Amino acid sequence: METTAVFEAAQHHLERGDWDACRLLCEEILRREPAHAGALHCLGLVLAKDGDAERAAAILEKAVAIRPDDLSGRHSLGVAYGLAGRWQEAAATFRTCLAFDPTHVESRSSHASALLECGRLEEALAEARHALREAPESAFLHRTMGRVFAAMGRPAEAALYFRQCLLFGPDNPNNLESAGDFFGKSGEESLSAELFARLSERLPESPGAWSRSAAAHMAMGARESAAGALRKALALDPGNPRVHSALLYSSIMDPAQSGEGLLTAHREWQTAFISPAPARPFANSSEPERRIRLGILSGEFSSGSIDFFLPPILRHHDRRNIELFAYRAGANEDSGTRRYKQLFHHWRDVSDLSDGEVDETIRGDRIDILLDVSGHLPQMRLSVFARRAAPVQIAYPRYPCTTGLDAMDYRITDQWADPAGLTESHYCEKLLRIPSGYLVYQPPDGAPSVAALPARANRYVTFGFFQTPLKLNHGVFDALATTMLQVPESRMLFHYMIRDFDRPGRFARQRIESAMDERGIDPARLVFHGPLPLSDHLALVGQTDVALDAFPFSGQTNTCECLWMGVPVVTLAGARFSARVSAAILSRAGLGDWVATTESEYAEIASRQALNLPALLELRRTLRTRFAASPVLDGARVVRELEVVYRQVWRVWCGSAAG
Repeated sequence: METTAVFEAAQHHLERGDWDACRLLCEEILRREPAHAGALHCLGLVLAKDGDAERAAAILEKAVAIRPDDLSGRHSLGVAYGLAGRWQEAAATFRTCLAFDPTHVESRSSHASALLECGRLEEALAEARHALREAPESAFLHRTMGRVFAAMGRPAEAALYFRQCLLFGPDNPNNLESAGDFFGKSGEESLSAELFARLSERLPESPGAWSRSAAAHMAMGARESAAGALRKALALDPGNPRVHSALLYSSIMDPAQSGEGLLTAHREWQTAFISPAPARPFANSSEPERRIRLGILSGEFSSGSIDFFLPPILRHHDRRNIELFAYRAGANEDSGTRRYKQLFHHWRDVSDLSDGEVDETIRGDRIDILLDVSGHLPQMRLSVFARRAAPVQIAYPRYPCTTGLDAMDYRITDQWADPAGLTESHYCEKLLRIPSGYLVYQPPDGAPSVAALPARANRYVTFGFFQTPLKLNHGVFDALATTMLQVPESRMLFHYMIRDFDRPGRFARQRIESAMDERGIDPARLVFHGPLPLSDHLALVGQTDVALDAFPFSGQTNTCECLWMGVPVVTLAGARFSARVSAAILSRAGLGDWVATTESEYAEIASRQALNLPALLELRRTLRTRFAASPVLDGARVVRELEVVYRQVWRVWCGSAAG
């Protein structure tokens, strides 16, 4: 067959999307005629479609060198540069295209996108506007405009263009992903979840699409939908440990899960992703009474709720006996990261290192005890612990469940969160119970003063629920509704950092209103409030009389915040750790009479305590002082006990090493 006929066949296959057939024909042509620009162009397009952007760019460079005036080939080269992340070269190539033909809308559109990726926002905006005059219904250009305005910090204009993008290209995966990402970040949780659900329908074989859909549904508070999407993502990509970890975390909120079931599920993660490795000796001195080199490997060294719990422990360590090493594994660095740096003797940023490199770094520092403070949370590095990076490895209960790792020796806890004889079968780790309790709370600076009891002025009781709607389930709804039915005229405030709470008719509000209405509570008695700055958030907490906890995944930060603002919390102590954290805090604060053991007792305690206004008034007056004097805020005491435990487990290892 003549070369011309072969090339026509190759073009035909390219138009039909038959990449393999096109590739074979192009390669046949190039064996005959290595300088055939058309075959080089087609082959470059096929390679770009297959994800080999660098090779595509190299092939297209040859095509352009042979036919420098071919606008189509030069534009394809710019696209390949972009796919390879070579945005400066892409922008220059598209600029050359426009020099050949200033009316070429596709080149101007691509130039705008490349300028955006280069961070040249004003130029990108000007180019996109210019192109839009020629192609006013281009979904690509509207998407580019939305992305430019989002990067400029102009969300109202960005939202307008993203909506237009979806109008002109409602089923385009790139449009759905970009718009879903923007609306998720700008607080349109329901719209973001809808767009990512459409993306996963459009790309049902894409694990990434299902993962994005899961994250959006989690942000919206739809746990069951999120878990379903995670299961589909994992089925498509069973080798993805982070998707599996996200599914494990969501399962902790499932009231049908037992502690033993969660252990089995977490062990499956180890089976799937951890390969047995031969034991390696440590260079550590086995002197039991020397200064302990304590390392903390975490993705959590940035601003977040852990700021109220980890720093007070770090500050109270006896520097004569403990040498602190930080191994920062998280991608986010902010003002919180800088504060954490001041609390360690040594700081190591390992966020860009492989597991093997992190392991070698920790071993090189001769760490004696290595703490995990991430568990299966998004920025975890459990695979480093699986390598046995230190002689003794301990899980700090930031993550409210077992890690499932055989290499994790111990887990820190206390007698209230893990009573002896109740939860040992839930862990692969041995439990280290701190006598005064494992958790230390540091109240935020600038917290408002405790306000007067709202019920006194309102003449009705206001309950508060301050947790993610992910934790709301049938049992919690039953308990909340029963409580309100037993306290006539009472109101309930739902407040969390989800913007859908500020928008009537959105999923998060509608779900709560429907569930409570089905249980006899008029939605008019429910009040919703979305995100607020910390001080305003605490002030709003103080506008409630009694807070109600979730189960079987109870609160921690919000429980402590409530107590600090003089608001007592009713909780249900369940059969596993995640269901007992609030109970542990309340018990240590001397509020054990606010802890229920059954759902009916939960509602009985909540209604009885709420109706006893004289007792509530007195508790409001004294609660902050009582809480401040409790072990929960006594960092020095807790850390002394923690260091005793560290010394004990270190002696055990030294004894085994010597033997």
